[in-house]
Parts: sequence; C-alpha cells; structure tokens
Amino acid sequence: FFFFLLYFPPGGEHQHCFNEFSRLLDLKLDGGSSKIVLLTDCNARIGSRHQQDEESFFDCHISASRDSHDKVMNARGGDCIDFIDRHGLLILNGRTLSDSPANYTYVGSNGKSVIDLAMVGFDLAEFVGDSGVLMMEDNSGHFPYFVDLILETPSVGASQSEASQFKII
Repeated sequence: FFFFLLYFPPGGEHQHCFNEFSRLLDLKLDGGSSKIVLLTDCNARIGSRHQQDEESFFDCHISASRDSHDKVMNARGGDCIDFIDRHGLLILNGRTLSDSPANYTYVGSNGKSVIDLAMVGFDLAEFVGDSGVLMMEDNSGHFPYFVDLILETPSVGASQSEASQFKII
C-alpha cells in the first residue's frame, strides 16, 4: 500500500496543492488499487460531511456515518471533499471507536478545529482497527492522530496466516 503525509499551508494556494497531489496519485495508482493511507494537515474544515452507505461497511470497525465536534464547513473543506471523492478515499475522523465524534485536532489562537484529516482508500477500510486523536500537547497546537491497521501476513512455515497490527502515528 501507499502511505502519504500531506500539508497544505493556510492561504490561497490550496487548489494548486489539491491539483498537484491529484496528479501524483493519478500517476502512482494509474486507475488501480486504492490501498492508500493519507494523513493530512489540509487546513480544511468539513464539519460532519462525507457520510457513506451502511452496506459498504458491513464487517468493518468503522462507521458509515461520521460526526464531528467541529461543525464548520469552509470553502477549502468543499475542495477537500471533492478531492476525497475523486480518489475514492474515506475520512476516518469521526468514524471509529476512539474518535466518534471527531475530536479537535488543532487548538490555538484561532480556536478549535478538525483540520488534520486521516484518510484511507476504500480497499483498506476493512483493515482499519481504530483511529483517533492522541491528547499530547506540543507547541504547534496540533494533536497527533493514530491509525491502527490490522493486516494479515503469512506465517513462516505454516499454511495459516496471523494478524499483525500496525499503528501509524
């Protein structure tokens, strides 16, 4: 799978950032698998938007519906949702046991918000065990976000596979 960290600075350049990253994803994936983990600081606020159909999440540890403590949707959030839909991504904030409703990922002089978004491709949704904000203070005002992936790996010398858990912070 592919793992990306993405930062879009505040200001007017966000559309260019979305476009350039879209081009990279198009080149890397070439219309194939969406086994992507994307951790972002897009400075985009999406409120509680990006709901999904319940049928798609049967036998998953994540919910089709999402809720957030941050109810604000800004213009950059709309562009972010368009980007997410274009690339078949799923926002984890507000969908998992440890993060429902989505906890604030930033607290600073401008207030509280959920601007750091964790996403996976739909092909990885069934492997997400949990995700959420770690309440660890630092000087940036941002809180770390973790994603637990439960992947099966073949056991050496055995016909069965065993589950391995990977935590991405």
